[in-house]
Amino acid sequence: MPFPTDWYDVWGQQRPAVYTDSYLQWFVERRAFASSIIFGGACVGGAMLPFITDALLSSVGFSGSMRALSVISFVICSLGNLGIRPRVPPAPVASSARSSHRLPTINYRIFRTPLYVAVSLATALQAIGYYPVPFYIPSYAAALGLSSTDGTLALATFNLATLLGQVCGGTLCESLGYNVLMLASAVSSAAAVYIIWGFAHTSGLVYLFSVIFGAVSGVFTSSFASASADIAGRRNGQSASMVLASLGLWKGAAIVLGPIVSGVIHHSSKPIDPSKYSGYGFTGVILFVGSMLSATGLSVVVSVGTRYSEAIIVPKLQQFNPVDFAI
Repeated sequence: MPFPTDWYDVWGQQRPAVYTDSYLQWFVERRAFASSIIFGGACVGGAMLPFITDALLSSVGFSGSMRALSVISFVICSLGNLGIRPRVPPAPVASSARSSHRLPTINYRIFRTPLYVAVSLATALQAIGYYPVPFYIPSYAAALGLSSTDGTLALATFNLATLLGQVCGGTLCESLGYNVLMLASAVSSAAAVYIIWGFAHTSGLVYLFSVIFGAVSGVFTSSFASASADIAGRRNGQSASMVLASLGLWKGAAIVLGPIVSGVIHHSSKPIDPSKYSGYGFTGVILFVGSMLSATGLSVVVSVGTRYSEAIIVPKLQQFNPVDFAI
């Protein structure tokens, strides 16, 4: 059975703190599309990682595999960090004699606005419902009697479909708005779980679910950059970076919680009964995932209402000036 590669993303949620400030400077009008390509890189790695991990587990065992993956990750991330450059050079620190510039302050009040709370809740709920799916795809394939290769291929297919969804979502986000994409992603993901995964009794349906769920759920992440800019407001670029990083924090915590809860309610010892709905011990997991994604859609609807509410503290505009990032 392939190693559940999406645990690899638990520590990877520090990524926004590393490069969000940089790419939000470089991209304003097309920031959603740019962020979709950046986050899509994780999907490319996720498509290759199951095969690499299987090979390592067979040759050097679990401990050796983790060490090898750590070295690979360190080298690749180090090389990638060499290409991160700010668009706006740092401005001089405030000095009474030389400059009147001030360090930009982060408006922490935005973290108490209803819009931020609603979007953060939607982000956490979506991650809780999303990550048990790639975690259990290989196990579900094995319960159907499929080979470990089929489970690995299904997981790789899932990651490639997520890449496609993220790129398409980044393109559509510029014209439709992040609220529309988040809601469409949550509703369609929940429908795919309830309808397709619940009745996936053949390998073809497993692959079909991997493609559809991966594509529609991948759209959700493409909306983060636009949502962060909208929450922070036009003249507060530093706050936009902090909002985006905080969404990554909520997502990272949810990544840990989702598979743990799914593991508690997964009954692998139950007898297999293909005549029943999800008759492979995954009924609880499917209902849990679907309910979390449905709750995500409800949270997005709430965020739409709060966005136009007079209770919002920070004025909202769709774009912000990259010069605002100068420090």
